Amino acid sequence: MLLLSFISSTLYYFNITSYKANNILLYITAIVSLLIGSIKFSKEMNKKGIINGLIYFLINFVIMIFFSLIIFKTNFGIKNIIYYLILLLFSILGGIIGKNIKTDTND
Repeated sequence: MLLLSFISSTLYYFNITSYKANNILLYITAIVSLLIGSIKFSKEMNKKGIINGLIYFLINFVIMIFFSLIIFKTNFGIKNIIYYLILLLFSILGGIIGKNIKTDTND
């Protein structure tokens, strides 16, 4: 997530992408990162996929809230709530997908 965010920010800094395109890239980066991370996390855990996705989201949520409110001192509004709800849905979806992917360990 950090690497893709850095690449997106670098492209914006050198005026390769516009402000809107940069925001879209950052949103897509966060969604894909949580989805893939939740899939991998869910494969390793023994709980239900929904619970795994929720746990993975909460860990990332605490980190994101810490950075946005404490370090960057941004305001928390309805736009942020919608953003975090979308991330929650994709994290839960990743947990469900990860739990349902069967890996064959009987070689």
